[in-house]
Amino acid sequence: MHLRLFVLVVASAPALVGCPDRCTSDADCPGSGEACVDGTCGPGGGGNTSSSSSGSVSASSSRAMTSSMATSASAPSSGSRGSSSGTATSAASLPASSSSLTATSDGPSSSSALGASSSALSSTGSTGPSPASSSMTSTGSSSANSSSSAGGPYHVSGQLVGDAGVGVVIALNGSEQLTLGAAGAFAFTTDLASGATYDVTVVARPPNVACTLQGGSGAVSGADVTAVVITCVPSFGLYASGEGWNDWLVNDGADSLSATGTACTRTLAGTGWDPCFHAGEIRALELRDVPDCVGVMLTDALDAFTWTCDDTGGTVRAISKGLKDGRYLSHLLNFTAPVGWKANSVTALRGADAYPSTPAAWWPNPVVAQFASGNLSQAGTIYVVTEDLAASFNLSADRVGLVIAPGFTLLGRGDTTDPCVETTTSAARAFLWVEGDIDATGDKAALSLPMTSFSVVRGLTTLGGESGDTVYFPTDNGLFVDAALTGSRQGSLWLDGSFGRVRNVTVTESGVSSTGGDAGIYLGANFDDNDVADIWVLRTEGNGIHVGTSSCCAERNVFRRIRVLQAGGNGISISHMRHNVFDDVVVADSGVRTPSTAAGITFGSYVYANVFHRVRSTSNGGAALYRNGYNLVFLDSVLTGSDYEGAGDERGVHAPDGSVFIATTIAHHTGGGVDVEQLMDRMVFMATAIVANGVGESGGISSTGLYLQGDDNRFIDTAITDSETQDVYASQFASNDQFEGILLLTNQATSCYVSSLAISPGITGTCTGAAGTVTFGSAAGSFVGAVSTDDVANASDTNGVGTWAAITDWASFDNTFRVWEAAGATMTSGYGNCRLTGSCRIWDWSLSASDDKLRDVLALPTASDVIVKQWNIGTTQTAAQCTQFSPGGVWNTIYARCESTFLNHAMEVLLDGIGNDNGLCESNETCTVTPNIGAYQGHGTLVQVGTIGAGGAVENVTLLGWDQNGR
Repeated sequence: MHLRLFVLVVASAPALVGCPDRCTSDADCPGSGEACVDGTCGPGGGGNTSSSSSGSVSASSSRAMTSSMATSASAPSSGSRGSSSGTATSAASLPASSSSLTATSDGPSSSSALGASSSALSSTGSTGPSPASSSMTSTGSSSANSSSSAGGPYHVSGQLVGDAGVGVVIALNGSEQLTLGAAGAFAFTTDLASGATYDVTVVARPPNVACTLQGGSGAVSGADVTAVVITCVPSFGLYASGEGWNDWLVNDGADSLSATGTACTRTLAGTGWDPCFHAGEIRALELRDVPDCVGVMLTDALDAFTWTCDDTGGTVRAISKGLKDGRYLSHLLNFTAPVGWKANSVTALRGADAYPSTPAAWWPNPVVAQFASGNLSQAGTIYVVTEDLAASFNLSADRVGLVIAPGFTLLGRGDTTDPCVETTTSAARAFLWVEGDIDATGDKAALSLPMTSFSVVRGLTTLGGESGDTVYFPTDNGLFVDAALTGSRQGSLWLDGSFGRVRNVTVTESGVSSTGGDAGIYLGANFDDNDVADIWVLRTEGNGIHVGTSSCCAERNVFRRIRVLQAGGNGISISHMRHNVFDDVVVADSGVRTPSTAAGITFGSYVYANVFHRVRSTSNGGAALYRNGYNLVFLDSVLTGSDYEGAGDERGVHAPDGSVFIATTIAHHTGGGVDVEQLMDRMVFMATAIVANGVGESGGISSTGLYLQGDDNRFIDTAITDSETQDVYASQFASNDQFEGILLLTNQATSCYVSSLAISPGITGTCTGAAGTVTFGSAAGSFVGAVSTDDVANASDTNGVGTWAAITDWASFDNTFRVWEAAGATMTSGYGNCRLTGSCRIWDWSLSASDDKLRDVLALPTASDVIVKQWNIGTTQTAAQCTQFSPGGVWNTIYARCESTFLNHAMEVLLDGIGNDNGLCESNETCTVTPNIGAYQGHGTLVQVGTIGAGGAVENVTLLGWDQNGR
């Protein structure tokens, strides 16, 4: 491998050549009695020189000064925060704000576009011109703009501030050019008359250097122009206004590479997804020795960032896209005295060649070690805690960062009235960053950030917290990622606000001393449009996750990969929630402390139009699902193993009013399978298996597979088998229900009971009258069933068996159709949760490859194979209510009702950016087919298996299916 290092070579500058009217001392003046005054020979008393007290050279004559500077094309700059090589962004593509440092392009840029405010200039660390003299080369004409006006000609000169500007090329009026060899004075030789205009521009600069100009343009007014100041500092931000770590910019381009560089304001918070982006994580380095991005691999020395190579602007640049997963601000900081930024560098690998940049600090933010409680009030400052510290902090300014160094803990002050870290409720804050370990034992809470926006909590661990929620994060457009919250005495995490992201959060043993049993995670009523993923809630005193308050509603959120295990109360308790999507949810062994009443998932008031995909609610003390709620959609779900422990005729699933169940398995509930209660109407069950329920109860309605009391419900291609008593029990309240397609029941003589008062229940007491094919027999052999070999992914089993007290892993299995339930070797011997007996077994609800009752029995849908479902939207049916109370319903103007038309034997692919994500296969969507009855629809790889064309009630649908069906 060849190693190429960018090198800067600077030759020493020769002495000034004397001339008749240009001097540095009286000795340079040829005339008798002439003296050197302000660099010019003329009458006067000798002894004066033109050198300023700083030692820099001032020039005002048309005679040229000579210097020598040899600089390679890839030479790095040397600045106050180290040297670097790489790419800064061209001014043409990245317009500069007049209030911030501006990275100039390799071509001309006017001084009007490079103005800097005093606050921006202060970040250079310089208070005035450098004492070093400037070495320069003039390439312009000495006679340009010459004038014979009285008192003329005049000249333009100034100062270069900052060693980072060594090698900068500047031009006067686009003609004469100077290459600046050192900080200090520079002077153009072009003659200008009084009244002539001048415009100084930066035409070239070293890599990763930002320069600003003050006084660079104007008109000559009877004197030399001497007030031009060029300030150059190292620059690694992609945008001039995004240099600082906690800088955020408006996301107004096609992507983060093409934004205008406009500074974000807190007024944009909550207005949509990503109105601003965190510019502090985006660095840009020039790779001037790299010809293009073909085959280039990029890494940084701290292994902190992901990178992309960009050569679209003619210059090759390494641009960071953000911190890697598992990397934090602490990886970029040095916590030993003096604290500050670590130097980082980028290496471009292209074939056998390596192109490393020079190590440098990439951010200008001050880093301050904090050793006492107080207000962290300096905007833009990163405060660090470098020891175990008993203190509390108020983040009382914007753009403040607080990082507790790895290995140390912020201990708080034992104050039960205030959190360890907080912002006050009297002032909104924005652009904050908090990271590290906080022990809130004896304190009110660990972290409270009310009224905040565009803020990041990353890599947070907390212990304890006496009252309220240990972490309070009601933040718009915020990021809460990689957090572990343990042992709070009441709640652990309260989330509210909109358009935020919550990632990789674990809450353990929340509410350990709370008589109210506070939730592990509480979501407020204003929790809207958020993306929540990879959440683990373990062993809470009360509910695992609780959603909603007395006001409506948390809405349009997406929840993915949610695990709630061994909650003392309900696993997930939902109220005041609508139009949300839950994808891949496991709720297991909930109701540890209240086993007869707590459900896996329970629904309260104002819960409607939510979609649940791949839910595994298993081995809970109460029901797997418990109504209320209405117009909910359940897809591809396994709901098994609840045990009401003598609570009577309760069932595993209390179906919410007006809901849809597609490809769901409901099994092994001791209190019966499904309860469609009175006034629970217009439900649709498609490709659903309700099997082996009611064993362990005393018989009667407590032991039925389906207890039917509602109206206008439809059961399409459904298996209801192996129940303790009746598979179907239609009460006196059942009316206008329908059984269609394939209906599998256990036994014609005993499977059905229909009350004489039922009106058109869709089936008779002898199991006839269904609008389809009725077959009889057991489905016990259809499933893989009890697992007798080791589950590699699960740490708690031995050949599929474990004890309840010893199980630590309730969610990880070799496939997603496995769950823990009561031990038993056959379908009819393993029922309910395993807490009472203490013996548990892994059950696999996949279908056997040899099964012919439930597997591969449903045909590929055609354009005519559609279902029209009417939604329950209240007594007053209006188009506005249809939009509000249904998941994607359409108002039928002819019949004045809210309905959806969707394909039978198919489910919408969720969260693919296509369709309305209501789970129903509608026009212009991509869907997976359901060839089987039950949750298992195959495994392996999704492949296209068909299409639905134009012209039907449902049209333009792409159909996908699994390439393997049966285990």
